[in-house]
Amino acid sequence: MQSTATAARHAPPLNGKQLRLLCLDGGVRGMSSLLILKKLMEMIDPDDLPKPCDYFDMISGTGRLQMSVQECINEYKALFSSVFKIRHRVKFTGKNEALENGIKEVVRKRLGDANALFKDSSHRGGCKTFVCATSGNTLEPVVISSYYSDRCVNDLREISHIWEIGAAMFLDGGMGANNPVIKLWEDAQDMFCNGPGLKFKDNLICLVSIGTGLGHLKALGNSEVGLEEADKQGLIEEATRRYITLERSNADLRKCKG
Repeated sequence: MQSTATAARHAPPLNGKQLRLLCLDGGVRGMSSLLILKKLMEMIDPDDLPKPCDYFDMISGTGRLQMSVQECINEYKALFSSVFKIRHRVKFTGKNEALENGIKEVVRKRLGDANALFKDSSHRGGCKTFVCATSGNTLEPVVISSYYSDRCVNDLREISHIWEIGAAMFLDGGMGANNPVIKLWEDAQDMFCNGPGLKFKDNLICLVSIGTGLGHLKALGNSEVGLEEADKQGLIEEATRRYITLERSNADLRKCKG
């Protein structure tokens, strides 16, 4: 018999449940991912767009604040206008007060506590979320989840604030290696297919991975992230809107509706 502690690590057995998984890139070009995701949500229900956290069973990259895509877009734009309005390079050396304060304000508005932990203690049976951040000391990828996972650094789960992880994801966006779709596959398999005879692939209705492309790879050195791409947010949005209006792109999105 499983112990209570062990059983709590896993979601209930699937029992025919069809899983939906979502993987999103981070970084300063994340607006592109949000616009594509909004288009997908519109295709699912144009009259009442579902929140990603209500539609997907596990999300890599976002979802902890349970916001709608439009709410994410609005906060993203507000963050850029206040944090990235200075047209020069910003050094992410583990401390960037403007970015941190901007994300703290978003967390405060959503949860009432700017210093809320990434760990989700509400015991909801809903969407599981995790992010891949980069250690400021070793530059190695670190996975932090809102739930207990054998594959994650659970000590960090207990102490990491949401704003800390949000700020770290901007650093990862400059590295060009921030799409953890393999990690999503592995963790979902552990979480949802933990019973005998369960076949993960047979219960997976869709795995949607929305990337932002590879930027110019640069040596991190002092952990500098150039903001030349942040200055091009208008171009990024326009290029993304053109992309999602193409029939080929619409056909791909329809396949992702699940």
